[in-house]
Amino acid sequence: MNLRAAECSPRPLTRTAARAIEAYGGAERWLRADRIEAVVSVTGLAWWLKMRRPVPSTKLRIELHTPRARLDPIDRTGLIGILDGKDARLEDHSGQVVASRSEAGKFFPGGRRIFYWDSLDLAYFAGHAMWNYFAFPRLLLRPEIKWEEIAFGVLEAHFPPDLPTHSAVQRFHFDPKTGLLCRHDCTLDAVGPWAQVTQVVDHYRERDGIPYFGLRTVHFRRRDDSRIPWPVLIVGRVFDWRLCAETCKTPPPSRSRQA
Repeated sequence: MNLRAAECSPRPLTRTAARAIEAYGGAERWLRADRIEAVVSVTGLAWWLKMRRPVPSTKLRIELHTPRARLDPIDRTGLIGILDGKDARLEDHSGQVVASRSEAGKFFPGGRRIFYWDSLDLAYFAGHAMWNYFAFPRLLLRPEIKWEEIAFGVLEAHFPPDLPTHSAVQRFHFDPKTGLLCRHDCTLDAVGPWAQVTQVVDHYRERDGIPYFGLRTVHFRRRDDSRIPWPVLIVGRVFDWRLCAETCKTPPPSRSRQA
């Protein structure tokens, strides 16, 4: 769903949401932006549980007006994983579609996916995860997501069924000093209803005056909402990041250039 026109219309924000938007550089910059490009590395127990070997690094591109993500590569064969709305596909570097799966989320979490994810499964899961993580705080401006302030510094989001995301209800916690996201609670529906997790978001860096997270770790969550430190399900590291308008043509530096 492309919501460029709707997002540009003024909408009321809660106190916490307004503070977060300002902390990330202001609504005007995010509404003007077209996409995010980044270089990331994603590892952790979750990949091995699904019989996947993580790739060393991935060039990521997500569109901000619509749920679309490109991960190059998605697997060790070198194929590119694409999330396009709720569909997933694999492409080679010539742009040829190698495989595709419509409504990819409806096949989770049962059957063979309890034990094994193929590359299309990975494209869907990693694609919608990355889109949600990197499109924040732009998500605060999407009118189809209902945001409720539970307490100052805590927002509860209710996602519509046609938007690819981890779970229908999620909570976002913000640092009281900076206003930046520091914790994200959700259920990994693609894994199963039992996969209730806490994501710790930190190691912030800055580019062009806009902060972005450098590290994101995903842990199981206890019934009292406390984090279980070990095992770490997912570790996501960001080596480069840029917020791009349509005129932003220069690709981000590679991981090696950031060393």
